[in-house]
Amino acid sequence: MTTSLKPLSKSDTELKAVVVISPQYPTVPPAFILSRNGVGANKDSNIKGLEAEVNVHYHELVFACSPKWLLSLQIKRLVMCFDIYAECESSEREKLYFRVSRGTDRSKPYVYDSEKGIFSHR
Repeated sequence: MTTSLKPLSKSDTELKAVVVISPQYPTVPPAFILSRNGVGANKDSNIKGLEAEVNVHYHELVFACSPKWLLSLQIKRLVMCFDIYAECESSEREKLYFRVSRGTDRSKPYVYDSEKGIFSHR
């Protein structure tokens, strides 16, 4: 089954998400396909980073609860990561992280460290 989520928007950035849900859910995790509107949207490597956070690192979301909540937890992670992405791209920033981007692909700090209260890079 394929479904579209309501587009996420903040400042000048809008993110569209399509979710592919397998009939074997939650054994087979849902897959998110993301796209962004705006200037330079096709060349934005950070969209692939957002997809990886939701699609590849899903096992981090279900370690303390039932796998039946995986889709909800993935959507929550997507919203959190999009908020960080939009804030890093904005000129008005709250300081929730040390570095805005890292590496040649300019990855964003999507991992939250609850002990320090900041976001960091993988």
